[in-house]
Amino acid sequence: MEQKLRFALFGNEYQTKKSASAALLLGCLQQHEAEVFVERTFYDFLRQMHGGEPVVAALCDSMHVFDVLDFPVDYAISMGGDGTLLKTASHVGATGVPIIGVNTGRLGFLADFLPNEIEQALDELYAGNCRVEEHAAIKLSLRDGSKGLSGSMSLRDGSSGSNGSMSLRDGSKGSNGSFSAMLRKRPCGPSAMSLRDGSKGLSGSNGSIGYPYALNDIAVLKRDNASMITIHARINGDELVTYQADGLVVSTPTGSTAYNLSNGGPIMAPLTGILCLTPVAPHSLNIRPIVINDDSVIELTVESRTHNYLVAVDGRSATLDESIPLVISKAPYTVRIVKRASQHYFATLREKMMWGMDAR
Repeated sequence: MEQKLRFALFGNEYQTKKSASAALLLGCLQQHEAEVFVERTFYDFLRQMHGGEPVVAALCDSMHVFDVLDFPVDYAISMGGDGTLLKTASHVGATGVPIIGVNTGRLGFLADFLPNEIEQALDELYAGNCRVEEHAAIKLSLRDGSKGLSGSMSLRDGSSGSNGSMSLRDGSKGSNGSFSAMLRKRPCGPSAMSLRDGSKGLSGSNGSIGYPYALNDIAVLKRDNASMITIHARINGDELVTYQADGLVVSTPTGSTAYNLSNGGPIMAPLTGILCLTPVAPHSLNIRPIVINDDSVIELTVESRTHNYLVAVDGRSATLDESIPLVISKAPYTVRIVKRASQHYFATLREKMMWGMDAR
C-alpha cells in the first residue's frame, strides 16, 4: 500500500503563463492521495488564475492554506526558478524538510524537475528512487564593536529569540540593537518567518535584515549612488586583504553558478566543503577570488564615503551603517534538496552552461 505523504507547496505568483504546471502538479498529488498545504500568496494566485475552472477549484478546496511552516511535512515543493527555491529554503529553515524544485523559470541549476516530468518524478519519489543532497548554508551575524555579537532575533511573525530584543517590520524595536538596517523591496517571502532551531537573528533600531541564512551567497555592496567601498577582510582572525571594489560576494558551492560566477568567480562542485570570496569590480587587477574552508569565520569591516553600504543575503537586501562589522560563518544546518536518480551535477552543468555546443 502506498504511503500517504504531506507536501508544503510554494510558488512564483508572477509566472502567469506557467501556472498550468501547478494545476498539473496538484492533480498528480491528488492521484497519490497526498495531503497538500499551500503557502497563502501562492494559493491566492492559483485561485485568481484558475478559480473558474471546476477541476482546479475542487483541488484548491481540498488544500490547506498556511502562512508559517510550523507543522510537520514530508516534502516542500518549490514551483518557479532558483529564486523561488531560495525563498522556499528560507521558509523551511533548519527543519530538514527536503525540497523538490520544479523548474518553471529560465535556467534552473537548483530547481531541475521539469514541468512535463512531474508525473514521472512523483512516481519515482513514491517508489523511493530519488536521492537527497545536503547543501551547506552560511549565516550572517552583525558585530557591534562595543557590545560583541548581537543576540536578538528578527522574525517576520513578530516572535523573538530568548536572548535579545526584537525589531519588527512595523518599525517597533527592542533594546539590543544599535544599528539601522533598512529593508528594501525584496523580503524573502510574503508570509511570516519561523526559525525552529532556536537560532537568533539580527535586529536594528529602524528595521531588520530578516532571515540571516543564505543557501547561495551573502554580498556586501556599495549603494547605487556611492563610490566604491573599502572592505577589510579577516579569516579566522588573520588579516586577508583590504578590498577596494564595488563589493564582495561570499558564495557557497551551491551559489557558485550565480552572482559569484557573473563576477569571475570559480564554479565549485557541491559537497566540497568550501566557500569563495569574489570581489565585485575590484580597483586592482591583482585582487582575485580566493577559496577557503567552509568552517572558516569571515569578518568584514566596511568603509564608505556615504557611511553606509548594502548587504544582501540570497537577494534579501538591507542598508547598514559602516560602523557595523559583519561576521559570516557556516550555518548549523544543511538545506536538503531532492534529486532524481538519473540526474548528475556535471551533466546539468554541461547542459546549463552549453559546454561543447557549437552555434556556428
